[in-house]
Amino acid sequence: YLGERQNAGRNRDDCRRIATQLAVLWHFCTRQGLRTTASIEREHIERLQAVFLSDASDQAVTPGTRARVIAAIRGFLRWALATERTPRDLTPSLAVARRPASVPPRVLGAHDIERALAAISLRRSAG
Repeated sequence: YLGERQNAGRNRDDCRRIATQLAVLWHFCTRQGLRTTASIEREHIERLQAVFLSDASDQAVTPGTRARVIAAIRGFLRWALATERTPRDLTPSLAVARRPASVPPRVLGAHDIERALAAISLRRSAG
């Protein structure tokens, strides 16, 4: 999979990052005794998400890392289906990989700015 990604134009660093992210799937499958991609079932993917990628896990990961791992696994599973290494599409079992919305910075209103400027003016005239 990674060789094909690199041949398709992905640079070596991207492929290394994908390999690191796919290691999550590989370690999970190894612990489950799964030796081939074809032996992975929907239940395995759901268990992987519940155990490793959950917030309650001892190995809890940030939402951004979780999204990247899920995206890497999704890409691998699509490739496995397209190359007939698995007989079924397992991607619907994966959660949607979304990054949490960032909190916008607090913006001061005109009144708050006027008060701050007035406080600065008072300090300069007093001191």
